[in-house]
Amino acid sequence: MEHEILLDVRHLTHIFPLSRKTAVKAVDDVSFQIRRGEIFGLVGESGSGKSTAARCVMNIYQPYAGQIYYKGIDTCDRGQFRKNKKMLQTTRQMIFQDSGSSLNQKMKVRDIIEEPMRVQKIRPLRGSYEEEARFQMKYVGLDPEYLKKYPGELSGGQRQRVAIARALTMEPELLVADEPIASLDASIQAQIVNLFRHLQKEHGFSFLFIAHDLDMVEFLCDRVGVMYHGKLVETGPARAVFENPLHPYTKALIAAIPIPDPRRERARAVPDFSNTEFPRTGTLREVEKMTPEERAWAEEKLGLKDPISVQYIRWAGNALHGDFGISYKYKMDVTRVIEGRIGNTLVLGGIGFLLIFTLALLLGILCAWKEDTWLDRIICKVGTITGCIPEFWLSLLLILVFSMQLKWLPSSGAYSVGKQADFSDRVCHLILPMMVVVLSHLWYYAYMIRNKILDEVREEYVLLARAKGLKRKTVLFRHCLRNTIPSYLGIMAISVPHVLGGTYIVETVFSYPGIGTLAYESARYKDYNLLMLLCLMSGIVVILCNMAAQIINERIDPRMREKEAAETSEVMML
Repeated sequence: MEHEILLDVRHLTHIFPLSRKTAVKAVDDVSFQIRRGEIFGLVGESGSGKSTAARCVMNIYQPYAGQIYYKGIDTCDRGQFRKNKKMLQTTRQMIFQDSGSSLNQKMKVRDIIEEPMRVQKIRPLRGSYEEEARFQMKYVGLDPEYLKKYPGELSGGQRQRVAIARALTMEPELLVADEPIASLDASIQAQIVNLFRHLQKEHGFSFLFIAHDLDMVEFLCDRVGVMYHGKLVETGPARAVFENPLHPYTKALIAAIPIPDPRRERARAVPDFSNTEFPRTGTLREVEKMTPEERAWAEEKLGLKDPISVQYIRWAGNALHGDFGISYKYKMDVTRVIEGRIGNTLVLGGIGFLLIFTLALLLGILCAWKEDTWLDRIICKVGTITGCIPEFWLSLLLILVFSMQLKWLPSSGAYSVGKQADFSDRVCHLILPMMVVVLSHLWYYAYMIRNKILDEVREEYVLLARAKGLKRKTVLFRHCLRNTIPSYLGIMAISVPHVLGGTYIVETVFSYPGIGTLAYESARYKDYNLLMLLCLMSGIVVILCNMAAQIINERIDPRMREKEAAETSEVMML
């Protein structure tokens, strides 16, 4: 019924202008309702518009279009907002993701909790501001002695509890929590979510809960909305959405939820993105931290108390037997994780490598043929400029132009949601990363092959051939290019690690699911087993490429063969 609806968002749209001609539509025609006493969850990937929608609801951002009705009041109307300003600022409260930045580090916890009541001139229910602050601290599970501390002296979970206590002092009817558990570890996440559930039952306030963790959303929320690229693609009761999702993106999100059964988890395909692992069924209980005895036992069992050198020798010994360990993040053998990503890197890096050296050879020949002409000078200057541009900057420039302004090509990923088997869609996602890989290296190697050819042109045997009457074209292709190719093949072999390193950077910028993004994620999440194997594989590639370059120089270049034969004869004579 209409009177039960506390918050009614209608056709909400918000745009962030980047320049006079460029803008980002963060929220696009979003509509949803929250009833009194209801917990509404909003989920979606990073950048989908969840936080922007929440800030529009709280009037932190003024919406570009649409209406937001709170208790029948259009909060987007400046006149109505000013008329009901005190009511809107007291009965609506927000909890941010980063409790460290949402709390003033120069204020004591007591002053932080008391400040909203003093600003709104609200008389505390417990008589004094200090008594009210002490009560709220106990209510959220903190010792009142923490009132004398500064936020920097508290842990992340404790700071988040302080933020909750500050919101509760206003007796809110609507609480907006913008990813309040994202920066906390698993045990603290469970405590905060249980606290939210307890407080909601006690106070009966409505709750807009924004999170990445689908298991937490399913556990806590009554209804769920799924956002994708600024649009609300699906909404409904939590059980219905999780058991029978309709939109392909919702299906992809739910398919990525880990299954707590190891055998079933190993049997299914690895999703492209993963959430924090929580059981999908059963009762979620508050988890306490490990005791010092339990921590000592775990470190002893895992061998973490041994010196680093001993741990490395143990890992190397296991690696010699083909056991590279388990990925801490993906909960599976590291070789299986790499198998799921290496194909994308081989496609991007392999095709890019062939394009680089094919085009570089053609451009190098063209520049040598047109030496000192305007074409040669232009190509050399362009090569010098592009060689100074970092891959990440060029990537961002191409994303800005072709994805955001022209909207011709996608800006990230290997394929669109639900189009994993669509070849044309994969090609479209490959174009921008491929352009960066090729353009970042092409001109350097073209300039190098040009100089190699011109060095041969100035050799005496070439001058003699020209004196005999051979045409410049014949000399260039029959003599110069023929002697340059072995050196060029050696350069190609040595350059494989260089191109591969550039591919890693490009993958990270474009969120392309390859070895580069995998290396970045393993370093970020301290997934050492996975990171060690990636470093080992990279080292092997460098060694093999250097060996290949040496073999090419020794076996293909006739001048190297003659030099080696001469050295061998000298040794025999001695």
